[in-house]
Amino acid sequence: MVGHLSSLSKTVLLCSITISMSGVVFSQSNLTASNFEAEILNYQPVKSSSISEKDFDFASMVIRETKQVAENDSEGFNRADYFNVLTALLSLKESDENIQLAFEKFSQSEGACEYFNSFGEEINEKKTYAPIRDQFNARAAECEKSAKPKEKFVLAQYCIEHSLNSDLVALIEELDIKDRKYREDDYDNHIADQKILDIENQFTIDSLFEVHGAYIGESRVGPNFESTMWAVVQHSNPEMMKKYLLVLKKVVALDELGEAAFKMTIDRYYALTYGYQIFGSQSGMGVDIADAEKRNEIAKLYGIKN
Repeated sequence: MVGHLSSLSKTVLLCSITISMSGVVFSQSNLTASNFEAEILNYQPVKSSSISEKDFDFASMVIRETKQVAENDSEGFNRADYFNVLTALLSLKESDENIQLAFEKFSQSEGACEYFNSFGEEINEKKTYAPIRDQFNARAAECEKSAKPKEKFVLAQYCIEHSLNSDLVALIEELDIKDRKYREDDYDNHIADQKILDIENQFTIDSLFEVHGAYIGESRVGPNFESTMWAVVQHSNPEMMKKYLLVLKKVVALDELGEAAFKMTIDRYYALTYGYQIFGSQSGMGVDIADAEKRNEIAKLYGIKN
């Protein structure tokens, strides 16, 4: 639920709360390894007195979004879904057993090492992740030890493989490098430097959009850079976000951009402009989620199932 999308928590549920699933009634607090995914699809967060409204709303949003992305298919979970569920259970202060089970499900998912390698800083900084921090760092060390050397990216070869315009891809690659320049290392000490690069990127994206009249996504720059234009917009200002919101709406409908990324832009725009967010994806901005009426209104405006 953060950063570039290659493609993007948190103890107690009342034991008296039960759900009927396939004729079997079980307590929400009793998640099982053999039926974990189906149980999550039927999971309803319960707020205890020890959970803040903000954490509860965030966790509820994460669970709701996970169900939508998985399309109610218990076999459709991937590493992102498992990580998001883990984050939600931690936010809800779920039982140690359920948190450990969620961690194991995430840890064993295909491609989990990419997350272990990428999210270490967030895990070590946020109190939410304290219950699984030691395990996460231990697993991250294992991933680093067993990692294969990265293949060198050869732009010409990449363009041939995907039948792409090499000049356009080279330009988008440059934007991608600039967008990540300080965000991936020591950002707090280079905010001003990154801002300069962001403004340069925004000018270039506006120019490209004027020339191509369309979003620069996978069909034009391939899978490696499908979300670069989105990232530039996401890291811009409310004026630029507003300009591209309807563009991104069309792009999502064409499967050139995931709906989760679009929701992040909507949330960031509304948080910066109105002081509230719609879907709860921008937890780090410290703004509340809008009421149900406003959420439904904005979701309908942008063609999103809320």
